[in-house]
Amino acid sequence: MAQLHETKLKMFDSKAPRTNEEEIDLLEILSVLWKGKWLIVLTMVICIGSAWLYADSGKRIETKALLRLEFEGINKHHYPDGSQFEMYDVIAPDILSKASSSIENKATRDIFLKNPRNFVFIDPFIPAEVQKKIEEMAKAKNTFNYLPVQFTLSFAEEGKTLFSERDRKALMQSIIETYRKKFEDRFISSPLVSIDFLNKKQMSREYIDLIEIIRNVVLSYSDLADKKLKEAGHFSSNESGDSYAEIALELTNLRDIDLNEIDSICRTAGITKKKAEILSRYQSRVRELERERMKKEQEDKLARELLAEVWRNEKGALTKLKASSLMLTEPSIFDKFSERDYISFLLKRSLDAGVKASSLAIDKQFLEAEIEELRDNKQSANEKFTPAFVENRIDEIRNKVINLGIRLNSLNKEYMEKRYSNTIKVIAQPETIILRSHNLNKMLAISMIAGSVLSIFLVLLADNFSQAIKQRKSSVMHDAQSVTFVKQEASRQ
Repeated sequence: MAQLHETKLKMFDSKAPRTNEEEIDLLEILSVLWKGKWLIVLTMVICIGSAWLYADSGKRIETKALLRLEFEGINKHHYPDGSQFEMYDVIAPDILSKASSSIENKATRDIFLKNPRNFVFIDPFIPAEVQKKIEEMAKAKNTFNYLPVQFTLSFAEEGKTLFSERDRKALMQSIIETYRKKFEDRFISSPLVSIDFLNKKQMSREYIDLIEIIRNVVLSYSDLADKKLKEAGHFSSNESGDSYAEIALELTNLRDIDLNEIDSICRTAGITKKKAEILSRYQSRVRELERERMKKEQEDKLARELLAEVWRNEKGALTKLKASSLMLTEPSIFDKFSERDYISFLLKRSLDAGVKASSLAIDKQFLEAEIEELRDNKQSANEKFTPAFVENRIDEIRNKVINLGIRLNSLNKEYMEKRYSNTIKVIAQPETIILRSHNLNKMLAISMIAGSVLSIFLVLLADNFSQAIKQRKSSVMHDAQSVTFVKQEASRQ
């Protein structure tokens, strides 16, 4: 009975431990991995996604375009007019403000306008051959001065992007076009001469003054036409056939013939706009001149009388001098005068007063002659030289000058278009690139390897845990059966 009991106890004994030499069934492992395929997939997705997010967190999106400037003076960083060029002129605040209209979304556009320089950048671009030359010169310990004419225009965002690729490219193109238009407005479309002269206030002036104003305008036009003639040579317009030489000649004829003719008519015939006003002004001036002349003559007379008394050694001469209108300084100064000083003083005052009186008399005679001419209304034998004739002639000359100014501006615009029409070139159109602080491919490869190892480990760990639970349950059931069997055997005995 005792042997039977021991035999039956062995039947419910726990499993024997596995030895290190036990072979692993490969099919069993594959079966376990297949059962845990969803865990493997989930683990791989999590690892790859985490790697992607990590690499993407340090990304920088840049949209770049390459410009080349070819206008005159750019090799020395000067504009055609000699003013200084700065590369930041391309992204000046007014240009960025106008170019922002290309951004469709208003909210995004407002973000850009708050600080556009946070997004838009410009950098000099040095070609490879120039860079090589610089390096060679540096090795030879020599300097190589190079002012770049090519520039990289870029729009950059880091991390989360606010602007679409369409907005970035459209903005870059708009910046380039806005800068080109600003350049053309300044150096191509800007008029060479102003045709706005003789306004309403100026037209109320005398004919002689109007002629002088027109003459100065013609002279300025002629100077500019001559300057452009030296610069452009025999350039002529394809549309009108005008040339700088032809316009300069017409301006010269207008100045030497038309303006001189009407000026001569006005001066010879005494034609004026406001005869009564001029007569009154001239008469008032004549009275002033006469009054001044009389004062100077009286001063001369008094000086001569005092001089005669000094020469006669009269004692009262100095007293009279101190009390006279000739006194211009403190009376005490004459206490230190010698007789020679008195004589010199009186002679000088007499001479000055006499010269001034004669000058005033001449001015008076000239004005009186002008007054007589105005009163008599002298004109040439040809009665057509009237104020109406002069006004019409001045208006005709003015219209000729305006027409020549318009032709000069039109010719200059055509010449400048030919010279500067294609000086701002886009070498490379805007293209978008993504820069990351971490290598995305490397991060993905590492995440796949790590994910594979981790997922297999987790599946095997889960299977081992499951087997352990099953063994635990089997052990508990075995123990329970052993106890029951022992109880049954004990009750039988």
